Amino acid sequence: MGATRVVSVGGDGTIHEVVNVLFGRGVEFGIVPLGRGNDFARTVGIPADPVEAARAAIEGAASPIDLGQANGEVFINVAGLGFDAEVAAEANRIGMFINGTITYFASVFTMLHKYSCQDVTITIDGKTWDQRILLLAVGNGKYYGGGMKITPDAVVDDGLLDIVVAGDMTRLETVLTLPKVYSGAHVHHPKASTYRGKEVTVTSKNTLSVHAEGEIISSTPVTFKVLAGALRLVRKPAASR
Repeated sequence: MGATRVVSVGGDGTIHEVVNVLFGRGVEFGIVPLGRGNDFARTVGIPADPVEAARAAIEGAASPIDLGQANGEVFINVAGLGFDAEVAAEANRIGMFINGTITYFASVFTMLHKYSCQDVTITIDGKTWDQRILLLAVGNGKYYGGGMKITPDAVVDDGLLDIVVAGDMTRLETVLTLPKVYSGAHVHHPKASTYRGKEVTVTSKNTLSVHAEGEIISSTPVTFKVLAGALRLVRKPAASR
């Protein structure tokens, strides 16, 4: 490649594509967020202003962060399956030129009439159980869907993935819980559970789509893994001299 630093200009989907090219090359990575949701940039504190973000991406210092991997494909932010994967597929069908939050909620209410909770088997770092779920989210970052704090305690450089499992929720429970995702309070719902781990495997009775950064990338069975310190991310401008 020849470059020592590459800057992604776009949204979370663009970041996903670039990171999959850069993975394993030892190249520093900067971000100028110009997408619909810009959820990963929000997680790591990259300025929303394009000029400030470009300055940080060019002049800033890089430090290692983790990546996730789902059936061999790398992700930097949030991956998952179930209801949110179907919402992601619907959002992409609606189109890319609509505000991220509006697109997400339009897709949510479409899928509320179509989607049913699914029976899965979950294994996290060797512990296995069966469960009927609405969704399972695996976070390296905190946000998705245009600002929804799906894995609120995720830290991008702790060597772990944060997992949120929403259990067998009714449509009404789903509707009432969705607004709480913006603050991260959804994890306190009685049918929600949170975990941390290095490897998560999910198998299912029915084949389920798997998304990463809002793009459908695979299907069950799926194994998510953390890749600790796998990418050097540029986040802040260099200190003034």
